[in-house]
Amino acid sequence: LAWCQTFAESSIIALAKKTSKTLKSLDLSECKQITDQSITALSLHSFELESLNVTNCVKITDASILMILDTCLKMKNLNLGGCIKITDHGLSKMTGKIMRLEVLRLSRCYKVTDTTVMRIGKACVEMHTLLLSGCREIKGNAVRFLVA
Repeated sequence: LAWCQTFAESSIIALAKKTSKTLKSLDLSECKQITDQSITALSLHSFELESLNVTNCVKITDASILMILDTCLKMKNLNLGGCIKITDHGLSKMTGKIMRLEVLRLSRCYKVTDTTVMRIGKACVEMHTLLLSGCREIKGNAVRFLVA
């Protein structure tokens, strides 16, 4: 479904309900109309979801991601690249919920700082990929912590 610029929220809700027991991976990247309401509906029905890509879904906030992590307990791969409303504050609330993630992409999440990256590094023992390109607020401290 990537790049579906006119994809309606009602369609996401219908998809989530219809595929609740089978949907494991969903790519909604560049779907600019996707909102927190869409992601909340998705999370309430997609318990088998392991991978979600919401790259450049610019309307998504911390609330959506917290809901996904609360309800999609099999989530291993989460791509939030370019989700400009994702904040350091929201990510800090997520650190206890992301321990099972193996891949987390935060590229161009401009509000992410060293503090949250270090929390993620401590919490996510299963993580093998953390992408932070374009995160302007990340300085050397987080990088040094991650490689130490």
